Amino acid sequence: MKNDYFLSEATLEEYLALIEKIFETEKILNEDINRTKIQKYYRDSNFGYNLVHSKEGSVHMAINYDGAFHEDGYYQQVKEIDEMIIKKKASVLELGCGKGFNSKYLAERNPNIGFQGIDITEQHLNYTATKSKEIENLIVAFGDFHDLQFNNRRFDYVFELESVCHSDNPEKALSEVHRVLQRGGKFILFEGFRSKNFDQLSPTQEKASYLIEKTMGVNNGHKIDEWLKIAEKIGFEVEMNDDISEDIMPNLVRFHRIAVKYFKRIGLAKVEYKIMSKNLIKNTIAGWLMPFSIMQGMQSYNRIILTKQ
Repeated sequence: MKNDYFLSEATLEEYLALIEKIFETEKILNEDINRTKIQKYYRDSNFGYNLVHSKEGSVHMAINYDGAFHEDGYYQQVKEIDEMIIKKKASVLELGCGKGFNSKYLAERNPNIGFQGIDITEQHLNYTATKSKEIENLIVAFGDFHDLQFNNRRFDYVFELESVCHSDNPEKALSEVHRVLQRGGKFILFEGFRSKNFDQLSPTQEKASYLIEKTMGVNNGHKIDEWLKIAEKIGFEVEMNDDISEDIMPNLVRFHRIAVKYFKRIGLAKVEYKIMSKNLIKNTIAGWLMPFSIMQGMQSYNRIILTKQ
């Protein structure tokens, strides 16, 4: 499927109309997603992530710089983070560590560096603890990045992959990361944002963007330019901000093709939505719409490095 297919707003309108036939979209759009609901989203979606996303435990997008989807792309972010950790001895924290895919990879390759991961989903933490019990330089624990239970200047590096999008208070989250970082320490992010032109979207594009966010457990997305301004106000220098949206498109096109199979069977889809976990099934909406969001500039996927001054 060519990416220019996703540039048509008329096609997007058709897709939204089909979603309306299956889902209670107004109820989805009006839902207030709090921490408890985020935890439930990941519990309910675990089967889907294992089935169509990554059997190895990744819960983030694959980056494929060559334009073709392959599962090695799930390791691209963490490989780049590995290259950024230049200190031979350091302390590293992962926010929203999920199933431990990233921290486990890094800890195994850097035995002299201490890694810690926090997450709010007990199911993920239990999985990580089991898979990493032989890795002595990795500790995972329950934790919320709005209230980090660590001393000031505890870490040399903090990183996250697609977790701070769930923040309901980005200023608090960024302040906490700034507090626990050493001076000169780095906060490395691979994250999805609303585009800087989000306020100029058409009603159709705006609705699609909101549906993507809500069905992925995000209450309100953050505009990239506003988020970076908050980071600078707190005391970070923006060392890097690369829009690498096109490099996740092979993954998004794959998700879209999987979602197509669901939306082709409207009658069966309605039944599945009634009897199966709604959080699990609603992921098909995001899979159905995300390529449009990227190609039409509604949302972006960014690689960011913030340095504490």
